[in-house]
Amino acid sequence: MVDSGIRTQKSDYQVPDRLLPVRGFDFLRTQKFLTNSLHFLVKLSLKILHFLAKIYKIIIRIMKNIPDYLKTVRECAEEWGISKRRVQIYCAEGRIERAFKYGQYWLIPRDAKKPPEKERKRGF
Repeated sequence: MVDSGIRTQKSDYQVPDRLLPVRGFDFLRTQKFLTNSLHFLVKLSLKILHFLAKIYKIIIRIMKNIPDYLKTVRECAEEWGISKRRVQIYCAEGRIERAFKYGQYWLIPRDAKKPPEKERKRGF
């Protein structure tokens, strides 16, 4: 028989050692462990999702109430008779109490008062 490099009979083929099952390997025990681990991860994921849903509801409740006690720079400028830029400067300097920046917007409490003007020095 000429050796063509192709093995045709089962007896000629040998399974490499790395593909043989490891001694002491218990498939059923490993399967049970993996199943229990999967159940644990699913339960944990559900608890995390439930927690995030609660936080989401709280945030939505807060966001719905924001217009009730906050006003924008434009509203303050119209109410106080000054420019929007001047109101932004007051906020940045901390002259309006409890005003805070949300992203690029300043949010000001409805009961905020116009800060007093600083005395200007006139040079001569």
